[in-house]
Amino acid sequence: MTRLEPLEKRFAHFLELAEEYKELRILEKTYFEDEAIKLEKKLKSSAHSVQDEELLASQVSNLDKREGMLNKEIAQREQILKEMSKELEVLKQEEKENTPLPKERYLVNLYRDISRVKYHANPGPNELKGFICTESGQVKTFCFDKLKQSEFFIANSLWAMGDEENW
Repeated sequence: MTRLEPLEKRFAHFLELAEEYKELRILEKTYFEDEAIKLEKKLKSSAHSVQDEELLASQVSNLDKREGMLNKEIAQREQILKEMSKELEVLKQEEKENTPLPKERYLVNLYRDISRVKYHANPGPNELKGFICTESGQVKTFCFDKLKQSEFFIANSLWAMGDEENW
């Protein structure tokens, strides 16, 4: 299970909810529009009293307010959806960058096993530290300064340390 699976599940669930919400919003908007049209027809077609007209106007106003609130909520949810999409893309990219490829992993393990070199986990900024285990069981430590010694010198020194005949 990768780090992204729970987030992807949440994101998929959120997308489902967003779709359901949009469908409900469309149905509700249609309902409100139909109700507003009915109220306007009643207002025009009958000679209602001033109180009836005020009541109808109040209901239309309430429907308009409700529609405005729903539009704001949809905009907020769409913004959240965009942010979650961006976050998901960033996490996918990070996981892709941090996951070594099988061939590269194989080569690193092969070089490690052939050379028997173990590198220090936290050397200084220009240091190369570690130790070499020889076949006879000897442990030889090393510490090179990358600024003072060339890569060629370091490589030759490491091979020489691993060669038991020289020691």
